[in-house]
Amino acid sequence: MTHPQPSRRARALYRAAPRVLRPTLQRTRPSGVPLAVLRGAFDGLGRVLTSPHVGAEPGTGYEPVDTFGPEGETVRGEWVVAPSAQDRDPRDGVIVWFHGGGYLLSSPGNARAVTSTLSQLAGIPVFAVDYRRAPENPYPAAFDDALAVSRWMGRAGVAMDRVVLAGDSAGAHLALSLAIHLAARGEETPAALALHSPVLDPLGSPADSRMPSARPPLLAQDPLMPPEFARRAAISFLDGIAADDPRIAVLNAPDDVIAALPPVLTMVGETELFRTDAERLRDRLTDAQVANDLHVVPGVVHSWITYGRAMPESLHAIEVTVAFTRTHLGRPHVDGPDALGAGATRSTSPTPRTLTPRSETYVSRWHNLEPVDDEFLLSAPVRIVHTLDTNASVDELWAALEADDAIVSWSPVVTGSDWPRPHGIGSVRTVTIGGIATVRERFYRWDEKERMTFGVAQTSVPGIRRMGEDYVVTETASGSRLVWTVAIEPSRLPGPATGLVVAGLRTAVGQLAAGLERRLRASERAF
Repeated sequence: MTHPQPSRRARALYRAAPRVLRPTLQRTRPSGVPLAVLRGAFDGLGRVLTSPHVGAEPGTGYEPVDTFGPEGETVRGEWVVAPSAQDRDPRDGVIVWFHGGGYLLSSPGNARAVTSTLSQLAGIPVFAVDYRRAPENPYPAAFDDALAVSRWMGRAGVAMDRVVLAGDSAGAHLALSLAIHLAARGEETPAALALHSPVLDPLGSPADSRMPSARPPLLAQDPLMPPEFARRAAISFLDGIAADDPRIAVLNAPDDVIAALPPVLTMVGETELFRTDAERLRDRLTDAQVANDLHVVPGVVHSWITYGRAMPESLHAIEVTVAFTRTHLGRPHVDGPDALGAGATRSTSPTPRTLTPRSETYVSRWHNLEPVDDEFLLSAPVRIVHTLDTNASVDELWAALEADDAIVSWSPVVTGSDWPRPHGIGSVRTVTIGGIATVRERFYRWDEKERMTFGVAQTSVPGIRRMGEDYVVTETASGSRLVWTVAIEPSRLPGPATGLVVAGLRTAVGQLAAGLERRLRASERAF
């Protein structure tokens, strides 16, 4: 299968990954504070990508599920119903998505860039499984949760030949593991499997022998995933379970079980650490005469499908998955009890239920930060200074800065803001970034139409000791100028992790400033 040359966005990510992301993973141990920091960074990036108009499908509804299976087991996840799927019954066809993250990271919320786009393009609902993560819940907790979902759907009348199991990375392993379990017991298997960047041999073989022998000239190793982190993550989630457990060693399943599997689509990056896993699976399936299609894609990083509409290669991977899904799902099912409580009602219903996205962030623990002053703004270890020149007057610029919807209306990076009036010295603004990280900002300077300054009093995630921001407004010959300073003192973090935080903040400040400028221009056009 040939693929077009990588897009500009894909090339930029491919070049940045080995400089920022790979070193961070290489030095991070999947436990304690390092894991908490990595989860925060990973979730923050995921929520940015899954914002509407960035990577996710606008107008999609998300409905959380927290219920019990037929044997009293817990079933958690969320229904993802895009506009094109609002009148579809899950029994007509459903994609069950298992998110990646090495069984340690991510969540259904972070996968919305892919699940919402899958739902929209396929025209059917997607159920994203919220399985338990290690190390708090080691294997087989995730597998048990996946099995519970399949039992729950079966009880509600969703036949497995109306289900496509799909996932990326560890989620792809979980999807295949579930299908093998069903096949081994002679139970009905899903209509098809769609596996993206699959991790099928979690412990792997030695790093240098696991990689493909033919290396492209672009890079001599996986640009994102170091084998050391992959192995540490596997040891963490296995927690003593034997590597030859049939739920783990999916590539070693008996020949008759492999032969009973449904058609399989596999997509993997050309330089991925796990490419050989995908190739070994292809060989097993081909030998067993199981229909399968392996796509080896150049110039992409691990789990690139999760970027959704934000990158052409991600959208293409979703389109391939949708075409595969349409080929292998059976005919629609139109009668029988409806017990799933999915967001879309049966296709015979004239008034499908409408879902609304949920972006609220519940903060279970606040982290107090040290106070800041003007000296800190000038001498902080990390300083980001952004200058914005605009044709707007000082009055117009100031009004935009102190508006009730300031920040949140500038960019989808910010998913929530609460700033009660009156604004001024002592006022507190609560801002949620990417739906995952929340900060409380307390203003200590307020010079009307000239300058406002605040220090961050609390954050919902660890990793920052002190943080403050300063907005200085001046008049210019053509309008006005904003000098925006962000000052940060991180807590003790690995050097690459600090670099990741700074790079992310620079990007966020630039996006927010661009959004502010667009708002000012829109105001000018309105008059």
